[in-house]
Amino acid sequence: MIQNKEIPTTEQLGIVTPDMFGAIGDGVNDDTEAMIECLEYANRMGYKVEWHGKTIYLKSAVETHCPVIDTDVDFSGCTILMTGEN
Repeated sequence: MIQNKEIPTTEQLGIVTPDMFGAIGDGVNDDTEAMIECLEYANRMGYKVEWHGKTIYLKSAVETHCPVIDTDVDFSGCTILMTGEN
């Protein structure tokens, strides 16, 4: 137990997660926009992106807007579903 110390948030540690931007990760709901926002923000801030054990569903705009990933990404245990549907 940590006493009299603040526990740093993930953002203070330089880590962001897609759910911070609205991603659900259940394989049913479209996570595209949240993933794009998360990756673009992480690129801009120099943060790492982490998310574990989720099913990421990328449905809309994958073919037309996929940001360059210019940061560390750790999606350990995740499944990524891409349909390319609009």
